[in-house]
Order: sequence, then structure tokens, then C-alpha cells
Amino acid sequence: MLNTTYVLGQRRGFNDQLNDTTKRFTYFVPRDYAWTSAAEAYPSTCKKLFMPEYSYHTKQILERHLVISDQAYTMAKLKEMSNDTVFLTAARDTLKLRVKEHGESYSVEWQGMWIRVFRPDVECTNGIIHVMEKVFLKDSDVRVTGGASLTTLAPHLIMILIAKWHL
Repeated sequence: MLNTTYVLGQRRGFNDQLNDTTKRFTYFVPRDYAWTSAAEAYPSTCKKLFMPEYSYHTKQILERHLVISDQAYTMAKLKEMSNDTVFLTAARDTLKLRVKEHGESYSVEWQGMWIRVFRPDVECTNGIIHVMEKVFLKDSDVRVTGGASLTTLAPHLIMILIAKWHL
């Protein structure tokens, strides 16, 4: 259920910080289905996230899901804290969320998208996990620029020099 997030978190040592029992974590963990849905919505972005050379981006996206604080937040506490919107300091940036309760289940709004909390309030020794139906992911999270390198330019430069020498 959480295998994909675990494997991605192994890169760049993201998961290592979760062993720190002196801190309290609230982790909005995307379940495997969330990653499958993300791959359908953002195919090229997700393709890159699963490549080792883009592990820096993967770590940043996972950091968006992790709140490190002096306390862990249950969904009921997040709902209570937010009249309309709650701001949480995530490992990467500020997480702006709205929380709705539907009977015994919850939904979280992030970036204008309502996301069902598949399993809220999973207690751990140093915090709480909320298993999410979607990844906090934007298509713009992974941008690759096509800068020219010396290896791609060298053959062209050589040909230009040879042509110039012959003229």
C-alpha cells in the first residue's frame, strides 16, 4: 500500500530522518494508488521521479508531505485548527490545507484539489501518518532544461573548424 513512497524515500536518505524520536512528524503519505494516478495525470513528470538521476526532485516532493513539529497532528486536530485554512511548516515549504470531515472520513484541499484521506491517524512512535489518495504534485515540480554540453557540441565545433580550415 505504501511501497512506492517507501522506495522513493530510500533515495537521498529521506526516510532516515523518520527514525528521529526527538521530533514529531505528521506525514501525508501517498499510497501506491496515488502514484499510479499521478503517473496518469503527469506522465513525463512521474517518469522522471522514478529515475535515480532525478532523486533530488523526488526528495523535494516527499518533503512537501512531511510536517516536522513539536506535536503530531491528527485529522481532528487539523480540522479544529482550521476555521477555513491551516498553514503547516513542511520540510520543504509551507503546506496550505483545508480539511473537511465527512462522517468518519476526511478530505484535504491542496492547491485547489480535494484529496480523500484513505486512512487517517495511523499512529507511530514519533508521529502520525495520514494515507492519501493523491500525491501533492504539480506538473511544474520537475523541469529539465536542455542545455548544451561540450559532448554534444564538440563534433559540431570540429566540423566547423575543418570546414573553415579548408576554405
